[in-house]
Order: sequence, then C-alpha cells, then structure tokens
Amino acid sequence: YLLPLTRSHDWIFSVTGGTGYGNGYDNQEGLPFFVNYYAGGLAQGQVLGFDSASLGPRDSNGRPIGGNFLVYGNVSLIFPNYITD
Repeated sequence: YLLPLTRSHDWIFSVTGGTGYGNGYDNQEGLPFFVNYYAGGLAQGQVLGFDSASLGPRDSNGRPIGGNFLVYGNVSLIFPNYITD
C-alpha cells in the first residue's frame, strides 16, 4: 500500500507484507527443500538489511533449510534526497 503524504508526492508512506503456508502431499511430511519459504534479502519474504535466505532455520552445517510458513512485513517512508553536492 502506498499513501502520498503531500500533493507533490514527494513524501510517501509505504506498507508491504505477505504470508505463505505450504504442506506436504499425499500424507508426506513437509515440503521439498526447493519449495520451502526463505526470509531475508530482496526476494519473497523480503526483510530489508538482511542477506537472501539469512533468516530462519538452518541444518547442522549452517545452511538455510527454509520452512513451510512465512510472515513478513515492512513499513517505509519514502522522501526526496535534499542533500546536494
């Protein structure tokens, strides 16, 4: 959701978010690793300031394994850069 705060649209309030849930097929537990949800970075489950797939469960070697449930949200204020060279 984007909400302009001024008539010139210089200042904008932004809200984004999402959820996801997945479950196994035919009485199998969980999802295959390539279908799991991963949080962090600039992809689905985006959390600004974190590397891709850097949030969530990890295996014994420290690699992200993802999960079957994802909730994320961001609130932003977009404004012009008043600093000039």
